[in-house]
Amino acid sequence: MELMLIIIIGCYVIVSYQFGRKIALRRLPVIFVCLALGIGLIILTRLLPRQWQDFVWSGFFIISSLFLWANIAILYRRIAQAGDILLDIGRPQGGIVFGITGIVCALFAGGSFIIKPFTSGDIETARQVENISSGLFWLSLGAHLFVIYLLRWSIRKCGILAYGQMLKWAKIEGFHWDTARPSTLVLKIKRFLPLWQSLYIKVPSDKIDTAAEILESNLPVT
Repeated sequence: MELMLIIIIGCYVIVSYQFGRKIALRRLPVIFVCLALGIGLIILTRLLPRQWQDFVWSGFFIISSLFLWANIAILYRRIAQAGDILLDIGRPQGGIVFGITGIVCALFAGGSFIIKPFTSGDIETARQVENISSGLFWLSLGAHLFVIYLLRWSIRKCGILAYGQMLKWAKIEGFHWDTARPSTLVLKIKRFLPLWQSLYIKVPSDKIDTAAEILESNLPVT
């Protein structure tokens, strides 16, 4: 429970720092939904025998790691197909600090989990597998954070690169500028769940006009 509280506070602080308190409050439902899914998974696994719990978590960590690396590979393939850069937006505000902090924490957590089976000889095999797989997950998450926060965002010929995603124009329903923070671009993404449809991007003040011109020629204003 303490870890979940730290995650909520950490996500709120990052979004609030980048976009302001109003937008941070809008994103809280997304955080709570993700945490609710995590709590549900924990409850379900605890209904299983102890050994099966370890294998279930091992499978979850391995699948998640593969998903993160596949996402990185797909992202770079899409970037290669996205065409020329029309406007370099730069990195997100505080991106280097948040990115390096996240990477260091992920590397520390991943390393501690991986070496644990080799320093504690009395751990069961199932628990050893879980520790190694969870360590690989944290290392994979660190690589993913590196891509999200340290990769420069940009508007390209075929879409927008932000948050470790290459969004093609056809994937975006429209855009508008936040009234409280005119430098914050709000994209409406075509997604099934309403909570995930809004994407916020902070554009440098000296590039707002250029960004608006490019966006208006490719997207409707919502």
